[in-house]
Amino acid sequence: MVNIQLTDTSLEALDSLIGDTFVSFECEGLHQDGTYGYLLLQTNRHRLQISNIQQELPGFDMFGDFPLLTCNMLKDHESFAPFKEQPLKKYPLYGTITDVDVINDHIQVPDTPQPICRTEAIDFHTDDGSVIVRVGPLFSEDLFITINDDGTSIPTPTTIADEWKEYPRDQVKVQRVTSSISSVTDSKKA
Repeated sequence: MVNIQLTDTSLEALDSLIGDTFVSFECEGLHQDGTYGYLLLQTNRHRLQISNIQQELPGFDMFGDFPLLTCNMLKDHESFAPFKEQPLKKYPLYGTITDVDVINDHIQVPDTPQPICRTEAIDFHTDDGSVIVRVGPLFSEDLFITINDDGTSIPTPTTIADEWKEYPRDQVKVQRVTSSISSVTDSKKA
């Protein structure tokens, strides 16, 4: 399996947000609900940087560098300034986080013996609705954030399969797995 899913460190960071209240998110600006590469989620207790930046993936020679979704907690004294020349914009968010779902796609591409497992989205459930952060299309470093859309902003497995096709006749299979962060982190602790 080629694993480009969230790391254990990212999952633990997401788990630590349960019970926090959203305050805002920051990014270089939104264009059709999307921003390039980085965004900062701020809660009453934490600052979480989410990034989707191309990295070299060892053992993944098929494409070279590939965008990798990561989540990192920032300390209060750490600045969030991914683009020195670009001013950041702050947008309000509301609700207390009650759970977090991670949406992973298992993608079987022709001529590749192992499936590619990629995190597609993070769905923050709150007492005021949901906040979804998802990656952009294949090879895109964009991040998209939507509020209260009941998951319709996440591309379907059929759309994902079409993105991975090199030729129209290629048979690409996508299996979507949605997991609650509490069940994922509990199983890692056991």
